[in-house]
Amino acid sequence: MVWLRRLVYLLVVIPAAAVGLLFVIENSAPVELRFLLWHSPPLSVGIWLLLALSLGLVFGVTAGSVGRIGRRRKRRPPRRGSSP
Repeated sequence: MVWLRRLVYLLVVIPAAAVGLLFVIENSAPVELRFLLWHSPPLSVGIWLLLALSLGLVFGVTAGSVGRIGRRRKRRPPRRGSSP
């Protein structure tokens, strides 16, 4: 069963990485982001989108982990001898 999981993983990850690489290569026009008084260095559109995707993945995993930890603590019965 482990080999099937690895096969499915490779069938999803390799094409997704290839599409991402093609996207970065095709979107090479430099863009400068401006937010209030801050100006970013000019980078390609593909790089900015990959940075946004990476930050979104990190925040999503973090939020999911925090939610899971909170649910786990609620299910855990109180210890003996601990006062409420």
